[in-house]
Amino acid sequence: MPIDPTAVAVASRSFSRNPILRQELLDRYPGSWFNDEGAAVLSGDRIIRFLRGAGKAITGLDVLDEAVFRAVPELRLVSKYGVGLDMIDLDAARRHGVSVRWTPGVNRQAVAELAVCFMIALCRGVVSLAQDLAAARTSEDATRTAMEREVAALRDELEAAEAGLAALSGEQDGEDAAQDWNLAGLTVLYVGGRSHHIARLRAVVERASGQFLHHDGGIEERSELLPGLVSRADLAACPIDCVSHTAALVVKRLCRQAGKPFLPLRSSGVTSLLRAITSTEVKTSVSRAA
Repeated sequence: MPIDPTAVAVASRSFSRNPILRQELLDRYPGSWFNDEGAAVLSGDRIIRFLRGAGKAITGLDVLDEAVFRAVPELRLVSKYGVGLDMIDLDAARRHGVSVRWTPGVNRQAVAELAVCFMIALCRGVVSLAQDLAAARTSEDATRTAMEREVAALRDELEAAEAGLAALSGEQDGEDAAQDWNLAGLTVLYVGGRSHHIARLRAVVERASGQFLHHDGGIEERSELLPGLVSRADLAACPIDCVSHTAALVVKRLCRQAGKPFLPLRSSGVTSLLRAITSTEVKTSVSRAA
């Protein structure tokens, strides 16, 4: 590689990524090159290959040792970008006639501020307090998760009990009522709910000659899909116990704008949906829409 005594090889990645520093350097030393695609820290053969041909270098955490100075004899000046000279063998640089330049104290204010911060944190017990808060938060999250699981299990038991009571009263979980009422091809949008209920809900609606659309309320499906689904539906239902408040409010607003029935359901079970779609009010609204 041809040697250019005025060229600067910039090994420091942070310097190389700064557009202002790059331009200022190129204005003064047009033949310079930068570490744009190499490793964040160069050492050994990589730093030797990078520096060859340059009379000057700007380094950061890159390792400059005896082997580097011996392999790149054209290197005459190294400017250290950043703090500390630990990565440069100053004795080897001196033996090979390489001048190492750096500006001491450039970060003394930041270091002083950090030291004062640490002293205040130590005096006030901030570190131990932060650790206690983190441990308490973890314990609280675990307790909340366990309670949510217990509530979900109790809710499932309640729905099963309701279904049994409905069957004993001759309603058969409301499905007979849905069979008696023909939805006449109307489309029901169901937002939220529990995944293991969706197949049964779909079957009930389709058995009543309706069409069933579902959106999980933003768990895996994008909320941007809701306007399109509402436009295709004749009515929308949201179980208030298993849907995000944001999704429910969005669906409610879209239904109001479109003049379509919005059904907030007490629970995510099949019974709640059947009672809602077989209510006199909904029948009237759907009949008018038809």
